[in-house]
Amino acid sequence: MASAAGHGRLIVETGVRAGVIGIAFQDDGPGISREHQRKILDPFFTTKADGTGLGLSISYGIIKEHGGEISVRSIPDKGTTFLIELPIVAPSSEASDVSTRRHAADALSDPPAAPKSGITRVLIVDDDEALLGTLSDVVRALGHEDHATSSGAEALEIAATLRLDVAVIDLNMPGGVSGLDLLKRLIAAQRGIRVIVHTGSVDPGLERESRALGASDFLRKPVDLDSLERAIARAVGSLSQIA
Repeated sequence: MASAAGHGRLIVETGVRAGVIGIAFQDDGPGISREHQRKILDPFFTTKADGTGLGLSISYGIIKEHGGEISVRSIPDKGTTFLIELPIVAPSSEASDVSTRRHAADALSDPPAAPKSGITRVLIVDDDEALLGTLSDVVRALGHEDHATSSGAEALEIAATLRLDVAVIDLNMPGGVSGLDLLKRLIAAQRGIRVIVHTGSVDPGLERESRALGASDFLRKPVDLDSLERAIARAVGSLSQIA
């Protein structure tokens, strides 16, 4: 639809059959090639110069988490249809408990204990605005409170006024407060904070230096969603160990 210059048509249809709700999104755009159809749900796959490649993969994860499926049908120069199918489930506390336990099992082999406060505040710092928004979406989808900024200096201001539990920071922050400096100052300012760092650098000594400064996890870009979710789950799980 983005390539239709505002003149495309989008049709949304819904239906119910055999205990399943179906939602179809059909457009009349240029379509998606067969090769790309096999990759569009993969994290970080994108054909856009300014895209992150995370939108559909996050959607896929959320749909799967609810026991659903997403599929795509596309004909070049004719259009594309995305079909989302979700099971109809009667609301119950038991179903909610099962869903929560399943999500924890997927994230970690040993489910983490919930933080004592009941609220996990996550600071997210990345100078890439698009990726920053995506990381915020992931944190909120996991049920945590997000505080996002593209500036190391602003991150320190947030840390000065708010008790934080977890931070996810980019080590390659240009100018001002560097990623390593931010890591060091956050740990000094916030007792018990768990800091997850990620970077596109191939410097083999960077992980060693980050961990020496107190980083709880080190991820290389591009960061896949499963690795990020596991890192956050480990961080949240370890909060219960704080005296």
